[in-house]
Formats: sequence, structure tokens, C-alpha cells
Amino acid sequence: MKNQSVKCKNCGNKSKGKYCISCGQRTDTKRLNAIEIITEFWKLFTNVEHSFVKTLVGMYRTPGRVMGEYLGGRRKRYQNPITYFAVGILLYSILGSHAKENGYYVGTLLEYNQYYLYAILIVVTIIGYAFAGYPKHHFVEVLVILAYVYGTVLLTINPALLYIQLPLLFLRDRMDSRLFTIIWDIPVILYVIYAFRSFFIFQKMSQTRLALTVSAAIAVYLVFMFFFVKAA
Repeated sequence: MKNQSVKCKNCGNKSKGKYCISCGQRTDTKRLNAIEIITEFWKLFTNVEHSFVKTLVGMYRTPGRVMGEYLGGRRKRYQNPITYFAVGILLYSILGSHAKENGYYVGTLLEYNQYYLYAILIVVTIIGYAFAGYPKHHFVEVLVILAYVYGTVLLTINPALLYIQLPLLFLRDRMDSRLFTIIWDIPVILYVIYAFRSFFIFQKMSQTRLALTVSAAIAVYLVFMFFFVKAA
């Protein structure tokens, strides 16, 4: 009986064993009950949580490995990069709105709506592809790299800056707002450089190209700050 083929109730193909070889569903499904529903929900929750936490921790310990392995095909163990980035935007938007209502400085990006953050990701991806991606990585791969990097920033560094800003508050009213924002963004810039360097080392890419990429990113950031952000 153990070797007998069983017709899968999901796709209709016959398989031996506990799981269908075509669609992956269990072949011994029975009538639904509360325990089964709760079990399936728990499996979904723990799988998502595990991959999300693993990705977040990995983006601090070995960001180059996380991004490199995802691009190399090991995708089940890591959170989808676009989902990861979207969760970061959601968290940062919620915390930023709360901080702004309580009189905290929230940085330049939250002066715009959250769709602006997606636009920034696309623009930075184009620049990154031009300076560092081509010809080794195509556009979508560069998008994945940046989604992981900036997703991590939105999930951790920016929320921390929202509430750990007391040492900087005395500077806020004493200098140009754009200069204050640059000082505010120093932890973000340092993390981005760290993550890019880790990725370049993991991929055995030229350090000269790394320097060029970082320089271009900083130049674009400064142009954005001084030409598109209003001074206060």
C-alpha cells in the first residue's frame, strides 16, 4: 500500500509518497478541520518569519553573502527582496508619521509620500546598473541588490534615527536644513558603503569599480540634497 500511487486532489497527477511530485501538495489531505487550518497558518507564519529574520540578520553580518546567494539561486532561505523593501517602507512610514506628530525630525524622504521611495529605488537602480552592474549583472539583479540594502536601512537605521536623535537636536535650528540632513544620513551612508563592499568582495569584483560606484552614489545624493531639497 505504501508504494501505491495516489491521485493528487490538487492537480490530478498520480504520485507515490506523502507529497505530489508535480505540485508539492500532500497526497493524504482529508476533510478540513480547525486543527488543520491553524497548522497551515502556523507553518506559513513561521516560514515567513524565519526567512525574514534570517535575511535581516544576514544583511548586517554578511550582506554580500545574502545578496550573492539570492542572485545565485538560493532563494528559499531569504525573504523576497521587493517584499522586504515594501515592509521597510511600511514600517518607516508608520513610525515616521508617529514621530512627526510628536515633533521629531523625520528626514527628507518622509516629506514625500511612500511612493516616492519606490521611485528613488528605480532611479538609484538605473545609476547603479550604469556604474556597477553592467555587464556582470543585469538591471533586475541590481534592483534586487538595492532593494535589500535600502530595505535594511528602512527597517532598522532610519527608525532608530527617528527616536535616537536628541544629541543632534541642538544643531537643527543652527544650520542649513540640508547640511543637517547630511549629518543625519551619515549612519545610512556608512551602512550602504559596508553592504556594497561586502557584496563586491563576495562577487570578487574590482575594488576600483566599488570606489567608482560609491563615489557616484554620494555625488547623486549630494546633487539631490542641494538642488531638489528645499533649504530651511
